[in-house]
Amino acid sequence: MSALDPALRARLARGEVVTRTQPVAGSKTPRLILDAMVSAPPAKVWVVIDDGERYQEFMPRVSASQVLRREGGEVRSRVTVAMPFPLKDLSAVTDAVHEVDAEADRYVRRWTLREGDYKRNEGSWTLRPFDEERTQTWVHYELHVEPKIRIPKKIAAAAQGKAMPALIDSIRQRVRQLG
Repeated sequence: MSALDPALRARLARGEVVTRTQPVAGSKTPRLILDAMVSAPPAKVWVVIDDGERYQEFMPRVSASQVLRREGGEVRSRVTVAMPFPLKDLSAVTDAVHEVDAEADRYVRRWTLREGDYKRNEGSWTLRPFDEERTQTWVHYELHVEPKIRIPKKIAAAAQGKAMPALIDSIRQRVRQLG
């Protein structure tokens, strides 16, 4: 991830959640990319992202989450996403690597699919200071998922248009709750 583009910085400073898609070679499903700003230092936002055991408490559509194993910066988790009727819920076990550079206030969580209801489930969270005082966080999120079931285009489009901004709203709220 490179430095923040001035136009993107201005949009994030206004509180916008900026989403876009990017084609993925060999896949019909694009990668979803989100940028946002959270009014808290990166270390505080990281506490929320790192707490995979509690995702079902605050992340939209997550009905169950469990950390299966944590060894240093390696984390294996199981997450179940509630799908709208008549689709069945989707579960995945993922292996993540957490990279923490507290001195630079840079935090990264990258995951890949181990097993589950997906052909692909990979992505990352990257947290960096948004301002020089390090009181705000630039959140960069990437997600590429291909469920084993067919998802109607209308539902897939809603993921980008509504669910992605709702995800950031839930993280902002969770950070405020934790103080």
